[in-house]
Amino acid sequence: MSGPCTHRWRIAEPNGPTAPGICRVCGEQRDFPTADAADRWAPDNDTDRRRKRAAIRAADGGVTW
Repeated sequence: MSGPCTHRWRIAEPNGPTAPGICRVCGEQRDFPTADAADRWAPDNDTDRRRKRAAIRAADGGVTW
């Protein structure tokens, strides 16, 4: 293979804070963090959401969406 691998990860079922993965192309192995923390998926409150969007717009030169 020439150049760096464009990994195609096969990730096992989560079992704790990480899930093992292996690249189907080159065989590299890596642990991936899992989303077992409930607050990671909790919806943001409206104030936080507006603040984040305003920061993104400012960084993008004022683009609105």
